[in-house]
Amino acid sequence: MLFGAGLFSSVSAQNYSGGTGEPSNPYQISTPSDMNDIGNHPEDYNKCFIMMNDINLADYTGTQFNIIGTDSNAFTGVFDGNGHKISKFSYDSSGASNIGVFGMVIGENAEIKNLGLIEPNITGTGNFVGPVAGHIWDGVALHNCYANGGQVIGFGVIGGLVGHTHTSSVTNSYSTTRVSAHDRAGGLVGAALYSSITNSYATGDVSGTDFMIGGLVGENEYDSTITNCFAAGAVDGNNFIGGLVGINGENGTIENCYSAGQVSGNYEVGGLLGRNGESAISNCYTSGSVDGNDAIGGLVGYDNGDCFYSKCFWDSDISPDVNGIGNINDPNVIGQSTANMKKQNTFNDSNNGDDDDWDFVRLGIWSIGENQTYPYLRVYSLGDINHDKVVNFIDVAILADHWLECNLYPPEACWE
Repeated sequence: MLFGAGLFSSVSAQNYSGGTGEPSNPYQISTPSDMNDIGNHPEDYNKCFIMMNDINLADYTGTQFNIIGTDSNAFTGVFDGNGHKISKFSYDSSGASNIGVFGMVIGENAEIKNLGLIEPNITGTGNFVGPVAGHIWDGVALHNCYANGGQVIGFGVIGGLVGHTHTSSVTNSYSTTRVSAHDRAGGLVGAALYSSITNSYATGDVSGTDFMIGGLVGENEYDSTITNCFAAGAVDGNNFIGGLVGINGENGTIENCYSAGQVSGNYEVGGLLGRNGESAISNCYTSGSVDGNDAIGGLVGYDNGDCFYSKCFWDSDISPDVNGIGNINDPNVIGQSTANMKKQNTFNDSNNGDDDDWDFVRLGIWSIGENQTYPYLRVYSLGDINHDKVVNFIDVAILADHWLECNLYPPEACWE
């Protein structure tokens, strides 16, 4: 009898659906209750987890879901979504900060990867809010993650994937989620400080009632870098409003990026950046319309000084009544017609040099449908001619038409 009781106690005490939490045998997350139970065990926040199935969190509404990681007990472990999806995550963030499936994630050994969120719905007035994580700090690596559909509504530092990144990285990730906030709102990340964002994009609309609103990132500062990224959603706010980034300052570097959405605001409004200060922008362009009242630019609304530009472009047919930079002129910020923006040599011959040419071949960063498309980053599979992420008979038909016209070269292999 004692043996039987001991065996029962051991089995009933087992957490989740299996595993020990060690790297070689991570805790297995198979059910909605498994996912919610992680938040009940701060003692496991330094452990490893792996999802075994897609999980639907529709039964957890309001504040019922246990956010994983807080200011006092941050998640410092590894969570591997294993290619699975969490759907219908919802939370009322009123009065709360650090809201997402993960609230606070800290440490150079912490990692969130291979995870998708479907139709997240976060509402309220909280700060540091994002579907995957509210706040990642001090070396966290977040990669191969996405949020598809849904909405995030909060007060400040609100992102379509992550609210705030500090000394951390986001790579190979995207969001299509709508974002709305008072300030520092971005389609992917609300604010990035001392961080890097690479090979990522956002297509959801972003709106704010005040400042630092961007299609990808609201605020990008303090040695933060954005590389090989784009934004395509409409962006609307008051000041420091940009199609890619609201404000880029203090050595915030942006390279090989573009924005394609409509941008509107009051002042310091730009197709790529609302405000740029003490930062470098290279090989970037915009193709969306820009509308505002003061300091409006096809590429940058306001240059705060000590900025560097190299081979940057904006479509002067789309926004004919503005300069490339709202308050100054720079020979490396070049307005081009829509027709010229769809020609490869526009981006390689502007300065009569080779050192800073856009890379359409060597590293495979850019591709273009000659006379058909603006340049695009190689995030699309070979054969996805219309960039809907599906290769089907429509792509075959487009390719056949262009083949006959002899003016399209199909994109090469993409980065993943």
